[in-house]
Amino acid sequence: MAVEDDLSYKVDPTVFFTLNYEKYNITFRNNMISDYAIDRINRTAGVVIKAFLRYGKDKMKIAKEDMSPPSTPTHIANMLPPELLTRGDIVFSHGSNTNKSRDVATAIEGYVRLLAADHVGFLIPIDECGTGYYAVNFKKLRSNMKKRLFESYVTERYGKDCCRLVRILLDKDKLTETQLQKISMIPLRDIRRKLEALFIAGIVEIQEIPRFYDKAANHSFHLWYVPLEKCYDNLIHDIYRTISNLQQRKTEELQKRDWLLGKLNRSDVASNIDLLNEIDKAEVGNMNKVIERIEIAKARLDEMIMVLRDF
Repeated sequence: MAVEDDLSYKVDPTVFFTLNYEKYNITFRNNMISDYAIDRINRTAGVVIKAFLRYGKDKMKIAKEDMSPPSTPTHIANMLPPELLTRGDIVFSHGSNTNKSRDVATAIEGYVRLLAADHVGFLIPIDECGTGYYAVNFKKLRSNMKKRLFESYVTERYGKDCCRLVRILLDKDKLTETQLQKISMIPLRDIRRKLEALFIAGIVEIQEIPRFYDKAANHSFHLWYVPLEKCYDNLIHDIYRTISNLQQRKTEELQKRDWLLGKLNRSDVASNIDLLNEIDKAEVGNMNKVIERIEIAKARLDEMIMVLRDF
């Protein structure tokens, strides 16, 4: 952190400052999108996306924008770090050293086309700005990242077959049990059992469609669908509850070790941990491991909240 003497300007001591939370959300969102490209394609794809986001960082004001400022593959190639050419992510043809810059531009253009062709929506062509302009498609990425997180939650909580049914319903919108059975190739008895569990959890709902004008129950067929926005809200509440439980667990773990915390707060022990005996040192190690696991779990849940709520 720079001290006041290192600054090129003077800070008025009477001026109040506040944290720019929106800028933090934008930075967090950009890092998540770059990591998503790395996981889905490769490291260079993440670098290319990061360059698009870095190009427009000063023009992006809120995290819920639909698109980034547009740019061209040539401009992005000029922004890439030199080490990208030496770490082996981009393989050039033999004898291409004389045209290295042209080869880089061609390779980056290929990555841009690849990112634009991916159905999750990394990039979108912007024809209004001219030929060859692309922008990061925040709107589509936002939707797909939320779905990815939601599907991961369903898989972890209810199993792969339930997640498969949810994906089919999200893709086809509304289906009967028979249609679900034909598409998923899961036995109808298992489908009914899994749909019941998902219905109780509020992940799927039923829409009754009358076959005739009398609207009698025996003259109707039932369509299953996923109320996605409602599921997101329920998932957010579930995450908040889990974070609260983790914080309570952390408090309990620390309270159980009041005697140890008292020793650690002593000035002599704080300056020299070796004053503790071996049993106390082992207990400090155990406590730190437990607290670290809790904090890691909370950090992951915080990321999920930001994707669902702030993107």
